[in-house]
Amino acid sequence: MFEYAVVDLTDWRNRMPVSAKLALLEAAEPGPEVITALATFDVETLSEFDQVVLLRTLEKARHWLDALQQPVLAAVAGEAGTHDWGREEVAAALSLSKQTADRRITAARNLSGCLTATLAALRAGRISYWHAAHLAAQTAGLAVDLAREVERLALPKALGDGTRPGEGLAAFRRTVTRALIEADPAHVEKQRKAARTDRSVSTWLNPSTVTGSITADGLDPDAISRIMTVLRTRAGQLHTPDDARSHDQRMADAFLDIFDQAAERMDPPGRTGRGGTLVSLVLDYPTFLGLAEHPGWLDGYGPIPADYARELAADAAFRRLLVDPTTGHLLDLSPRTYRPAEPLRRFLTARSRICDGPGCNRPADQCDIDHTIRYTDGGTTTTDNVHPGCGRDHNLRHDGGWKLTQDPDGTTHWTSPTGHTYLNPPWDYRPLE
Repeated sequence: MFEYAVVDLTDWRNRMPVSAKLALLEAAEPGPEVITALATFDVETLSEFDQVVLLRTLEKARHWLDALQQPVLAAVAGEAGTHDWGREEVAAALSLSKQTADRRITAARNLSGCLTATLAALRAGRISYWHAAHLAAQTAGLAVDLAREVERLALPKALGDGTRPGEGLAAFRRTVTRALIEADPAHVEKQRKAARTDRSVSTWLNPSTVTGSITADGLDPDAISRIMTVLRTRAGQLHTPDDARSHDQRMADAFLDIFDQAAERMDPPGRTGRGGTLVSLVLDYPTFLGLAEHPGWLDGYGPIPADYARELAADAAFRRLLVDPTTGHLLDLSPRTYRPAEPLRRFLTARSRICDGPGCNRPADQCDIDHTIRYTDGGTTTTDNVHPGCGRDHNLRHDGGWKLTQDPDGTTHWTSPTGHTYLNPPWDYRPLE
């Protein structure tokens, strides 16, 4: 399908100038020999021009490896079914979230199935994995003939030709949408309605800057327009003659201001602090007193700098949870009833922070508290036998064939039907020093 230069790797290191070697490798079909040759270059000795050529050629080689992985991913995940229990194996084996594993599996099944031309282009290094995965995701669920028609219409734009380069990912996304509408407009409308039904709000955290983002998915375009109009109006109201903030900063402040006003009007019972909301902190005593600079933990976000933690502690109501200085784990509580008491639930969610299932990132406070050894089988409602687990991971044990054991400190061991065991220790609050 694709034509390449013929590369003779005999006496590779001695017979060609570096630039000539790189030029031939870039024109060659990616594969084991090319990857081996690429590993011989020292980037520090290359000219700036050749560094860019090496970068492009390595990217092609990575696409080749991505193509090799697709049928393997599909095989490990198994046939698509009602529950798709193979997703957990992929998530745990590759240290991915379940959502990411799900997307990777969907792409692999489609690329290994009907989108053969796209997989060939990926293997040839002509398109990126992200181009291939987007096309695969957007055609998932289509009949084979329709999926291939979308591929026929869209893929050439990603490949480019002798007169124009292939489209970047953003442009290719628009091309795929156009191809979908042309091939099956009824499917696009169905997808739009489904996305609206599944509308949601999610948070994205940036640990490197200790900030984050809030995303609302599945909103109608007219709703987005209304929201942005309100934000621009409020940002204008917040502007003063001596205001040094940029427009983007005022928009972000207006966003927060609107929700702070809403929170104050709601006045949730038993809540105090900024905007009527409770700020929960995990903070050790030396840091609280200013004698140490260990990171704190902000509930709903994660680790935060000591200065910021002390600022919140001085400004809002917070619950201080003590940690064991040796292990970094929270101290134990031991209620003896079947249904976990609220102190135990708070402890467990603070100990784990997320669902204890393999590859799961659902916040622990949104999970059920499950028994490792069932209560009816003699299991106790204590910290060494209960853990936060989402509904799917609870069913993973009963319907998906996984086995679960738990250590006294809360560490869970999940063994998949293939025999691989994945370890999930409790959150470690100790400083990284």
